[in-house]
Amino acid sequence: MRGGAVEFRVIDGGLVAHEMVVGGPEIQAAWEAAEASATPPAPGQSPEISLTPELAGLRLVLASGETRTGMLHAMPLEAPLSLGCHIPGHTAEGMVAQVRFVVPAAP
Repeated sequence: MRGGAVEFRVIDGGLVAHEMVVGGPEIQAAWEAAEASATPPAPGQSPEISLTPELAGLRLVLASGETRTGMLHAMPLEAPLSLGCHIPGHTAEGMVAQVRFVVPAAP
């Protein structure tokens, strides 16, 4: 539904810290640049990085084995949204996905 909210429940089943950033191309690019320029660029240090509200999107940072929940409000159906982990090296390893909106069929 246009303007609705979506709850994400994320589990880090890996052996290192990961994050999930939800947003459009501008948001993904902003996080990729911010985390690439962080010093030192080590997994797990990324929680200290922040962006302005219009570029923040939804971001969940998880330690290995951790589960977190986050809510993205007012999701536009027409926006090209994706998920990404921008801890240095993780995007290159394929930790990205496209968000696909599916409207439930009428009962």
